[in-house]
Amino acid sequence: MAYIGRKTTGDSEPLNADVYIWSAWALERIREALDAGEEPPQFRQTSPWHWIYLSTSVNKAGLRDRVYVDSVKKCVRWEPPDGADAAA
Repeated sequence: MAYIGRKTTGDSEPLNADVYIWSAWALERIREALDAGEEPPQFRQTSPWHWIYLSTSVNKAGLRDRVYVDSVKKCVRWEPPDGADAAA
């Protein structure tokens, strides 16, 4: 299936991309930040479906113990906030 939308180059966030393309791009940025020992990346995506799928992708990639995706606040953290269940 052909992808029709805004193309991205380098680090520009594919905001108009479908959930799968954006999630793959975001997961790559998360891995890069983890490997470099940097702060969690910040994304401008506003669609809750993109964030929910990113959370699932992080879990499938085996990063569940190291990365917390908050699909409500639309952010990534290295540790879950106080009171959050990291296993959920």
